[in-house]
Amino acid sequence: MQPQRTLRTQRQIAPGIVERHEAGCPYRPGRRRCSCTPSYRARVRVGSRGSQRALTRTFPTRAEAEAWVAEVRERARRGAQGIPVRRPAPLLGDAAREFLRRAKAGTALTGARRPYAPSTLNGYESALRRHVLPHHDERHGDALANLPADTLDTRVLQAMVNALTAAASPALARVADAAIVAVLRDLYERGLLDALPARPVLPPPPAGRTERLSLAQVNTLLAAARTDDERTGRSLMEPLLHLLAGGGLRVSEALALTWGPEGVDLEADPPRVTVGRAATKTDAGARTIGLGREEAAALRGHRLATGRPPDGAPVFVDDEGRPLSRDGRMRSRLRRIAQAAGVPAGFHLLRHTHGSLLADAGQGGHAIAARLGHRDPAFTARRYVHADRQRLADAPAALEALRGRERAG
Repeated sequence: MQPQRTLRTQRQIAPGIVERHEAGCPYRPGRRRCSCTPSYRARVRVGSRGSQRALTRTFPTRAEAEAWVAEVRERARRGAQGIPVRRPAPLLGDAAREFLRRAKAGTALTGARRPYAPSTLNGYESALRRHVLPHHDERHGDALANLPADTLDTRVLQAMVNALTAAASPALARVADAAIVAVLRDLYERGLLDALPARPVLPPPPAGRTERLSLAQVNTLLAAARTDDERTGRSLMEPLLHLLAGGGLRVSEALALTWGPEGVDLEADPPRVTVGRAATKTDAGARTIGLGREEAAALRGHRLATGRPPDGAPVFVDDEGRPLSRDGRMRSRLRRIAQAAGVPAGFHLLRHTHGSLLADAGQGGHAIAARLGHRDPAFTARRYVHADRQRLADAPAALEALRGRERAG
C-alpha cells in the first residue's frame, strides 16, 4: 500500500476551496514554483441555521473542485425551494459498513439475487478493512474510505488494483475488486448511485500456478490427512478431502451436509450424496452424485468415529457439536497436511482436480458439469478440462482407430 501523503495548506484560492501542497514542496505564491501535485479541498456548508453541516471533498484539479461547489450550492438552493433532489452518495467507508451490515442480515444480495455466503463476506470484510478503504488515491489525495462513492470511476479502481497487485498479490487484488463492486452495486440498487463504473482490468492468475493434482498426489495427500486425523484424535480432514477430490463438492457444500437420505446416504446402492439448493451457489448445484468405494469407506469410518450420529445430524461438527464452517484454522490444517505430503493443495484445487481426472477418464463436458454442479458445460470445459501434450499427441491415432472401427463395421 502507498503511504498517505503529508499535506500542508498553502492558500485559499476561491470561496470554499483551498489549494494544498505536499510537505516539503518549495512552492511559495509568486516566489517559488510547485514541485508536487497539489490537491484542492472544497468545503461547503448546507442546511438552515441551527442544523447546518459541512460537506468536504478533495479533488485533483481546481476545475473539479469549483464544479462540485457549484453543484452542491445549486442542490441546496433547489432543496430550499422544495424541488426534489437525490441524496448525495455516501462516503465509501460508510457505504462499506452499511453493505456488510445489510449482507449479514440477508437484505443485500449477490448479482444472482442470493444471500452472500459467510465465507465470502469474511473475505470481503477483510479486504475492505485492510486494503481497500485505507488505499490512498493519488488523484483525489485521500484514502478511498473518505471519498464519496460516486467519485470511484474506473481510473480509481484500476489504480487500486494495480497497487494491490504490486504490493500484495493478484489474488488479493481480485478479492478487493469483487468487494468494492459488491458495495457499489448495493448503492446502485438502493438508488444512491446513478451508474456503476466499468470494471478495471484484473491481473491474470500467477504463472506456474498448480491447476490440478495427479492421482498419485491425491492419494499421497489423503494418506497424510489420515495420519493427521490420527495424530489429533479427531476424524475430519480425510473424509472431507475425499468428498472434494473424489466427489467434486465445493468445500461449503461438503460442510453443509447431513447424514441420511437428504445428505450422505450410505445405505443407498450405490452410496450417494445429495447437495441441497440452500447449500450451493446455483440451481444446477443442487444435485445427487454417486460415491466411489474409497469415498464411501472414508465416510463410514467417519460416522463410526464420531459416535454414529442420527440421520439429519451434520456430518462435520466442531468439538461442541456445532456445524463446521470454513475458516482460517481449517485452511491452516490443510496447509500442514499438504506440507507433510509434499504436494500443493487448496480446497478448490481438489475440486478442480476431480473434474480434470474425470476428463482424463473420458467423461464428457456435460457429465462433468452435472457432477460439479455447473450450469454451463462450456464453462466446465474452459476451467476444468485440461488437455495435456500427450493427449494431444495421441489424438490422431485415436481418430484413426475410430475410423478403422467404422470401416470394419
